[in-house]
Amino acid sequence: MPRFYFDLVANGEKIADTRGSELPSRDDVRSDAIRTLTEASQSAPEDGEPHHYSITVKDEDKDIVFGGSVTATYRWEKQAY
Repeated sequence: MPRFYFDLVANGEKIADTRGSELPSRDDVRSDAIRTLTEASQSAPEDGEPHHYSITVKDEDKDIVFGGSVTATYRWEKQAY
């Protein structure tokens, strides 16, 4: 089964995947990348500022096979909480 590496940039901080994951299909690679981006963006501060997250997926030869990005902006609208 092929191994893929999911390198994340979370609000400017690079997080390299040195272990990788064995995945059987392109659909699994895509799903894992989107899940990783979603989970990372949930940690964005609630400061009303945009925070950028991106992912690059590489295969065993270190060739880029998939990528994506999201920008998350979270804020409380009412200060009573």
